[in-house]
Amino acid sequence: MSDNANVRETEKVPETQVDFQDSPGKWIFRVIKGALVGTGAILPGVSGGALCAAFGIYRPMMEFFAHPTKNFKRNIRFFLPFLIGCGIGFVGLAKLVSWLMGISANPVMAFFIGCIIATLPMLFKEGDGANWKAGHWITVVLSTAVTIGGLMALDYAETHAGLSLVPQPGTLTALITWIISGVVFALGAIVPGMSPSSILMYVGLYAPMTEGLGNLNLSIALPMIFGAVVCILAFSKLVSWLFDKACRTMFAVVIGIVLGSTLLLPINKMPGAFANGPSILTVVGCFAAGVVAVWLLSFLDKAKEKAESSDD
Repeated sequence: MSDNANVRETEKVPETQVDFQDSPGKWIFRVIKGALVGTGAILPGVSGGALCAAFGIYRPMMEFFAHPTKNFKRNIRFFLPFLIGCGIGFVGLAKLVSWLMGISANPVMAFFIGCIIATLPMLFKEGDGANWKAGHWITVVLSTAVTIGGLMALDYAETHAGLSLVPQPGTLTALITWIISGVVFALGAIVPGMSPSSILMYVGLYAPMTEGLGNLNLSIALPMIFGAVVCILAFSKLVSWLFDKACRTMFAVVIGIVLGSTLLLPINKMPGAFANGPSILTVVGCFAAGVVAVWLLSFLDKAKEKAESSDD
């Protein structure tokens, strides 16, 4: 009995101390944090949930989603500027990414793949990877295999069976597709490390989504918001409980999803990327830029934490 208790204890995620005090400066800072999280939500390879965890917002956010009536006024005051920032980052960057993808998709995707690869060591550390057992590594392999298998099945259905995952505007299929996309995006918020944009990019929905959101297309935005709200209400308690009780296992699953949704991108979704020397140099350079960008953000975050701890 005691051994089982010890296992459960080591799987728990530490509680985060949160400053709920209000001031103009704190509001502005929360808007900035929200903008960064919204940016992370729209960028393939970057997880909005992981950024929430890095900013110390994930646990109180999950607690708010799971128990919305508890400390309602305090939580609304705390999260309102954060949500405003999320909207700014999400919609603003969607237009930029759509424009860049229209100019040249392969360098943009290579940059995002670099972002994905650079986040893996951080996910491994966040999931206490140094203390993983054989079962956790098996979970990574199985999660990767299932993700690759599922995406390959979708790709086969699209290319050989005539199934198109990009819906015709104004149809019931479009409504259902964008609701499901909203569900996937919400999972990226409540599952740290999961990058929904990587999955949507692979199945061909990322470009029309970013174009629609950038142009404030309500036929895309409203179904996605509806799907996200339904997902949060349905799964926030479960996901919070799973990460609390089985943190390492859940991060192993997440890492497998990240790997599986990334490995196929350069193979199936970047035509002509390696056709000649200049193309290869461009792709490799953009990949390296993505890696450096994530590492730089991580370095700045650690420097900020060190400065705050020295002030205390």
